[in-house]
Amino acid sequence: MTEKDDGGQLEHEHWRTMMAFFVFGALIYAASSLIIAAAQDILAGTFIQSSMVLATFMLPYILVSLLAPYFMQKIPYFARITTFGLACISGNIILAFAKQVHWKLVGVGVTAFGLGIGEATIVALTSFYHEATSSAFSAGTGAGYLIAPLYYTGG
Repeated sequence: MTEKDDGGQLEHEHWRTMMAFFVFGALIYAASSLIIAAAQDILAGTFIQSSMVLATFMLPYILVSLLAPYFMQKIPYFARITTFGLACISGNIILAFAKQVHWKLVGVGVTAFGLGIGEATIVALTSFYHEATSSAFSAGTGAGYLIAPLYYTGG
């Protein structure tokens, strides 16, 4: 393998890494903005204020963000990402199929817990890669906040 081939391979690997961080940022923040955009529909037919969805979402998210730095480094990345995925999937399933409003709010909270773990994990992973990965993650968050409400409005 020549030096030129190795450089091309490194450039390709750098591009894939940047795209992965962008996609994770977009997924995490699209899910959160989608829940916020759907707040009225989640509580449709009830007399509960839409801000209850925001409060239910933010409490687990903030708790994970506050407490994660104290113990997350002891949990392997595979377990963190698995927890992130399972919490998001199960929270969205609860949210989609629940009939009672309190179960819908539980689904919002479980999803928020997963998204908080996901954000803490992905931001921590940026320290192992090129410094531009945090910029890619940040760009993905902006794209997620833009795409999700547009998708929800159009769908």
